[in-house]
Amino acid sequence: IRYAQIEPNGQLTVICDEGHLPPFIVMKDGQPRICELKDCDRDEAWLDQEIQRRGIARENVFLAEYWNNHLVFVMDDGRVLG
Repeated sequence: IRYAQIEPNGQLTVICDEGHLPPFIVMKDGQPRICELKDCDRDEAWLDQEIQRRGIARENVFLAEYWNNHLVFVMDDGRVLG
């Protein structure tokens, strides 16, 4: 088992194939999620560098997902930056 998660409805999701892992939520409401960053072998400095590279403000990030070596930001205004 590579990943297991209990869903809000109580169902258990189990993933055995690393290629099918769900995205990691590495930032929520402008705050980095340190445990999730570690789970995908990244750190807060890397996240800050990616934010700076895209020219966005941390406080304007609603959500940031990391999946398959790709980082996507969902901004408070609904824009998606990949």
